[in-house]
Amino acid sequence: MRKDNTVRIIWLSDIHFQGEYLKTSPPWLETYLRGFFKTISGYKSGLSHGAEIDYVLISGDLAFKGNAADYNALNSSIIEPLKALLPHTQFLTIPGNHDVNWKESLFLDRFIGSINDDSLEELRKKVSGLRTEFLKQRGSNFKMMFKKYSQHFWK
Repeated sequence: MRKDNTVRIIWLSDIHFQGEYLKTSPPWLETYLRGFFKTISGYKSGLSHGAEIDYVLISGDLAFKGNAADYNALNSSIIEPLKALLPHTQFLTIPGNHDVNWKESLFLDRFIGSINDDSLEELRKKVSGLRTEFLKQRGSNFKMMFKKYSQHFWK
C-alpha cells in the first residue's frame, strides 16, 4: 500500500470466455481485445511516473463452460497478455457458477433434497448441525467441482 493508502485495482467480471473463440475467430474478437488492451495501456500510462496497478481482480464466470478449452483460451487471449502488460501486478480470481463442473455437484442435490421438506426453523437447526460435518465429508467433492478452474489459477 502507498503512503496515501491508495490501492489501484482493475476489476473484470463475467468474461464468459469460450475456447470456441480461438477456433472460429469471430470478427469482433480481435477488435474487442485490441480495444481492451488499449484501454488498459491508456489507464496505466495515465498513472504517475513509476506508479503501478496493484491488483487485477477477475470475478465470476471467467469461462463459459468451465472446461479446459475455455481456460486455455482465456489464458492465452487475456490473462497472459495482461500479465505481460502489468508485470508487477497481482492477479486474483473468484470463480462463478459457470466455473463449476456441475457434473461433480450431484452430492449437493442429494444434500439439499434431504432437507427440502422441513419447516424453516427445523431446517435452520438441521443445517447448522450438519454444515461442519457435511463439509468435512464432502470437501473433496467441492474441489472436484472447481477442478478445471483450479488447474489454471492455482499453480
